[in-house]
Amino acid sequence: MTKPGSYEVPPPYQSPSSNYSSPPSAPDPYWESQTFGSHLPVASISPSPVIAVAIPSTVVDTLAPPSVGQPKATGGVKDSTVNKDGPPMVLVEKGSRHALKFRHSQDLRMGRPVPLELAGVHEGQGVGKLYSQQKKWQEWRYTETALGTAAPVSIKNVDGHLILSDTVGTKRELCLAASFANFKPGNPVNFVGGTYRRPEWKWLINHDGTISSLKAPHLVLGAGVEIPAQDLEGCRFCCCFPGGSAVYSIKARNKDEYDETGVACPSFLLFFPVPYCTRRRRTRKGRNHFVSVNDKKDAAAFFSDTVIDFGPYCGVGGKCC
Repeated sequence: MTKPGSYEVPPPYQSPSSNYSSPPSAPDPYWESQTFGSHLPVASISPSPVIAVAIPSTVVDTLAPPSVGQPKATGGVKDSTVNKDGPPMVLVEKGSRHALKFRHSQDLRMGRPVPLELAGVHEGQGVGKLYSQQKKWQEWRYTETALGTAAPVSIKNVDGHLILSDTVGTKRELCLAASFANFKPGNPVNFVGGTYRRPEWKWLINHDGTISSLKAPHLVLGAGVEIPAQDLEGCRFCCCFPGGSAVYSIKARNKDEYDETGVACPSFLLFFPVPYCTRRRRTRKGRNHFVSVNDKKDAAAFFSDTVIDFGPYCGVGGKCC
């Protein structure tokens, strides 16, 4: 039985090197953590940095010393695949310091194929793929995005759909898509394909160089940074089936470990629910994926410091204090 406030990671979505990963648009699968170079320049904050350097008086993105991901060769051609230690591309609020600006946005708007190179504070970085092949889950095909310093992919804008240039009009066509069509900050964005192009896969290329979702224009493409456990502190609630409901608090021990204490009520006791106290310690396994130190299948994941990632299960909840 899944414990309230957590989920059991199903085998298809587990990976020893993955963060809690992202699916393509609903009902697409979860994804392994994907990265491009060792360090993407991500936002610095003061006084506690998110994966960057702390700058006392200003809040800006800073380029950390990169460990360059070496593109693999396929038939002598660089295929935009990279090392597994950088951030994925995700949805962020418009105006976020983690928002990505794209160097060739004007040409992309005009329908020309362009490399996904970044501009502004992320100059020198690009968006590529974690691997060159297409994976499958049910009827969907997918390839995970990755940010870093290796060769970026090339995409083309076709009626609002951002499609990998070398797959346009083919049976292997892949479009940029928010996983599970879940339009929340922190939700991963990857390349997804099926038998047709879904309307949720449409995007707006903005004049400031950002790219926003047509369905949720307040969200733009951004860098998926690691959330320190200290930012997760506070009271939370969740309700999921078949686990039940729970109210609990999080207290960080360090940036990668926290204690979780609360009260849970199993849903299978429909007529005689018996609340019970629960306590567990969780440690980071992946970017924003934490597992119980006593049960590695007892996992919790977060899209952001306020939004819980419930995985494939039906659930609601979040931070309440």
